[in-house]
Amino acid sequence: MRDDLPSPWDWANEHDPPADLSEVLERADGLWESGRSNDAITLLDEAIQHADVSGDLDDESVLALHLARARRLGEASRFTDLLEACRQSIDFAWERSLARSHLAALAVILHALTLAEIGRKTESMVELDEIAETFGHEDDPALRAVAASALRYKARELAEVRSLDDGEEALATLTSCYGSDVAPAVRAEAALGMAELAIYFIQAGKRRRALRLASQMLARYEGSRDADIRAALAVAYVSKIHILPRQGRLIAAIRCILAFVRFVGTDPEPKVVQAVLSHHPKGEKLLRHAATFNS
Repeated sequence: MRDDLPSPWDWANEHDPPADLSEVLERADGLWESGRSNDAITLLDEAIQHADVSGDLDDESVLALHLARARRLGEASRFTDLLEACRQSIDFAWERSLARSHLAALAVILHALTLAEIGRKTESMVELDEIAETFGHEDDPALRAVAASALRYKARELAEVRSLDDGEEALATLTSCYGSDVAPAVRAEAALGMAELAIYFIQAGKRRRALRLASQMLARYEGSRDADIRAALAVAYVSKIHILPRQGRLIAAIRCILAFVRFVGTDPEPKVVQAVLSHHPKGEKLLRHAATFNS
């Protein structure tokens, strides 16, 4: 299941929800972390049923519970149940006039991504297009970020199931619409899309196209302090570090490594570390060298 979408826990951290909701989310999290996944899902299910009867929680908090349950079903690979949970979340949002809320938008995109997960990719891409159209012009940057995320996922799906050219065309739409958005979270989706497609080019042996895309992304976003954009920049750096020696461009490779070392600094963010480890076979070694150089 995709793990790079915002979660109900992120929402709770940002919105200071009622204590009852925070307690349930924390208890469910504890059960999940201790390996009791079914108990965690059951707890969330019971909390939703109780909230429906008691009215103790506001509608947005109940929607957060619905989405938390959906996310855990996805992490448990219970995709049929997940699709139904997403539909329940979306129906609840419509009934309670929350269809334009961030949580509702997350439920919609989670439904689209679940379709892709079970092989219904054409349906998934149709839904992703609808999400981009629905939320793409909202004033709330969190909703625009969901729209941009939908285009990013569409670019990935096209690169996987059709062609890299189709993926690059979808990426061009993403970057032209959102690459210069005033909100860092929205720009981050464009940056991540560029970094992801560069990886697809590398995997397909299209090194020149990967190098061009990584270089464009660095030129556009280098210097950003947003954590997600910096994670994407890390992917661009390690992509270039992977490609340049294989093109015999050793001086350029050394310069890129030195720039990467300066970029990482003495205390790299967890997202940067994860990006390096996930996208370069010698990521751990690169990070060690960076730490030594910067110490």
